[in-house]
Amino acid sequence: MLDLYLYGREDCHLCDEMLSELEPLLQASGGKCHLIKVNGDPDLEHRYGARVPVLVGGGRELCQFKLDGEVVT
Repeated sequence: MLDLYLYGREDCHLCDEMLSELEPLLQASGGKCHLIKVNGDPDLEHRYGARVPVLVGGGRELCQFKLDGEVVT
């Protein structure tokens, strides 16, 4: 089962796009994606800045900006 974390911002079209592309993978695996907004959190804004969306799984960054389905599955 996939347990992923998507770091992003509100009103971010790339974040919305990555989440949409993740949905079929999550449904097929029974996985979950936890959405984490970096807005307003100084530590997260420092770590991710303008690199959002960043997808994290298994304690490591899997991809940023665009979903890499091969890395996620």
